[in-house]
Parts: sequence; structure tokens; C-alpha cells
Amino acid sequence: MGGLRVTPDGSSPRDSDVIGYSVVQADDMEAAVALVADHPHIAWGQGCEIEVYQAMRLPL
Repeated sequence: MGGLRVTPDGSSPRDSDVIGYSVVQADDMEAAVALVADHPHIAWGQGCEIEVYQAMRLPL
């Protein structure tokens, strides 16, 4: 499944290779986007973005 690119202007569909990652827990994609919407990395300016992808739920 493709991810969402999050920028200061909002989010949009994205399908690219992942360079680095962090794992966050959220109820859905909208909640995950909200978690990173004001991340300092995004505020660095033009070309800075965070991509959000949904992962398969792991059994406990």
C-alpha cells in the first residue's frame, strides 16, 4: 500500500522507496498523519517531508 507524504501544506498520496523509518501507533492513517503534521523536520523548509505508511498489524 502506498503512503502519504506530509508537508506544511497538507498530505498527498506517495509511492516511493523508504529511506529511514520510525514506528508510531495510531488508530488509523488520519491519526498517524496528525501525529507528524507539526514535526520539526517538516518545518525545515522546501523539500522536507515525512511519508506515512500503514504496516501490517503484528500479533501479540
